[in-house]
Amino acid sequence: MGGIFISSKFIGMEKERQIIKDIIYEKGSEFNVYVEAMDDPKVQITPGTPREACTSGVARSVGFILLLGKEYGAKNQNGKSATHDEFDTAKVLGLPMKVFAYPENGMDDDQKSFLSQLKHWDGQNAEWIFTFTDPDSLEQIARIQLLNMFKALRLERNEESTERFRVRDTQLYRRLIPELKELAITLTNHRGGTLDNDDLTKINNFFSKTFPIDVDLLDPHAHVLFNRLRDDIYSTLVNCHIRDMYRVDSPSPTTGKRPYAEEHTYYVLEADKSRDRSLNRIHGFISYMNRYVDWHDYE
Repeated sequence: MGGIFISSKFIGMEKERQIIKDIIYEKGSEFNVYVEAMDDPKVQITPGTPREACTSGVARSVGFILLLGKEYGAKNQNGKSATHDEFDTAKVLGLPMKVFAYPENGMDDDQKSFLSQLKHWDGQNAEWIFTFTDPDSLEQIARIQLLNMFKALRLERNEESTERFRVRDTQLYRRLIPELKELAITLTNHRGGTLDNDDLTKINNFFSKTFPIDVDLLDPHAHVLFNRLRDDIYSTLVNCHIRDMYRVDSPSPTTGKRPYAEEHTYYVLEADKSRDRSLNRIHGFISYMNRYVDWHDYE
């Protein structure tokens, strides 16, 4: 798998850069992490070093993350900063992008101009620029958006999907994933039974702290979907406009450890950003599966 390129001004953005790296290492471990470090005033700016090295790193990447602080940075001979050059390269290559920026009112004039160019570029057809105020808010926002990016990238390289499903699902991801506003969690125990209210409360509390977006808890008998009904599920998910359904090893809501992954498994279904449409589509999907699947066959 290719890498995720993190572009930012070298001096003054160390903590923000580390936050993005940590999320990639935690949630996108199969991706290499390419980090530019070429706006350092100690580094002599000459043709071929180090800025061309940066843009060549972008060319080896499959995704691009741009962090914008208050300062634009030193300019090279073409009048652009290293981060600006890297963005231009990513734009030409058509890489998926996420931009995380501090508030515009604290930026220098060159940085404001750069941000304005980004906002008026129509190469991205959905929300892709996100404002944060401090490292903590960056971590919350970036965690959600990077998870979306990872899932879209994984889908594109999924060798198990047929070509027909891969193309359809990829188009769905590119159109809808950046608009994700809520998660719906489906919960089962290892025999497809219902978790008690205490368990639901604990898990709800765990997710509410992990994801700063709406969380809906559902309880269908859905613990076998990906193992035995894969092709049918892909088709149904697309028809219901549900972007993804994937299994996650369930951590303990109290300790964060994973002592009972076989006892408690939850699935994440992501649907339309409208709460009502999301729930209707998810419930429709569950109803569909309950009509056509004998769950006792899988216990």
